[in-house]
Amino acid sequence: MKYIKNLVIISFICVLSNNVLAQNIFGEIYDENNEPLLGATAYIEGTSLGSMTNQRGFFEIIVSSEINASLIISYIGYEKIIIQKPKLGLKYKIYLKPKTEELNEVVLNESIFSRKRMMRVFKEQFLGETISGKKCIIENENEIYFYYDAKSKKLEAYSDVPLVIDNPYLGYKVYYDLSRFEVNYTEALTLDSNLIYSSVYSGDSRFVETDTTATVVKRRDRAFEGSITHFMRELKNNNFSEKGFQIFEDGYISIPEEHFTIQDTLGMTKLTMLSTPKNRTDLNFKKTLNIVYKYNEQSKITFSASTFYIDHFGLFSDYEIMLFSGVLTDKRIGDLLPSNYGIN
Repeated sequence: MKYIKNLVIISFICVLSNNVLAQNIFGEIYDENNEPLLGATAYIEGTSLGSMTNQRGFFEIIVSSEINASLIISYIGYEKIIIQKPKLGLKYKIYLKPKTEELNEVVLNESIFSRKRMMRVFKEQFLGETISGKKCIIENENEIYFYYDAKSKKLEAYSDVPLVIDNPYLGYKVYYDLSRFEVNYTEALTLDSNLIYSSVYSGDSRFVETDTTATVVKRRDRAFEGSITHFMRELKNNNFSEKGFQIFEDGYISIPEEHFTIQDTLGMTKLTMLSTPKNRTDLNFKKTLNIVYKYNEQSKITFSASTFYIDHFGLFSDYEIMLFSGVLTDKRIGDLLPSNYGIN
């Protein structure tokens, strides 16, 4: 893999005179010689919200409220920049650093498995095995390389460039910058799906809409229903009874107010867990809730902190404090929708 340190200067200029810009994310992008970059991409991670820079290096992304996602800046031949939780109404001045080509530090071993077999595992675990997942096409799959370690019983996948995924079933092209992919097995020298005990992938994504026909929109609605984003939006709005979600604890049905205080604050919704276990600090807080959607789709969420925030899109802060299991985790990239889906 490539390990390159970025050097970037970001300046913030508060804009009070322009009410339109003050509600958006905007700025200017320059190269290392202080020249504006034409055609650089600025986008909100996991959404279809993005912009290309003009001749002055200026970009603007329309966002209606504060968000928990990152602002990502990319340009061919330059290092990607990630800005956590960008602020509305602040002008960003961003300097990109040219990408330094370095030798790949992953040693590709003589695998006992064929590339075709490892690619099949990758697609099953990354794209998923739903109709949508199976119809996805990775247009540059030749950029993916694999490493299998028999000692740790683990298959890993890497790519030095964003994967370009055509999803005709949901009408999107997804650009996914893969930062981690691994599948762990209970036994060595096997890629048997029945012997997988965990699979993990992470990265950042950008969506471009390719189809808006009525059939595709209905498919998107079905993909959204019962998803983590759907759950978080309804939790934020305390709207469970109408949308089919139910919360159970110790076998008994309950309502959100029995577990959370829900408070609007600074463009975000703050949720604080109630019934904190006695004699425990927030450092080792843990609470598990059972979630059921439409009476038969069962999942669990384990919280390891008592407070978190949900934004307008249903994105929540501090992903590491929540552990999901069950149906909520079944959907993979093939069923993924932009985080701003259904938001005007």
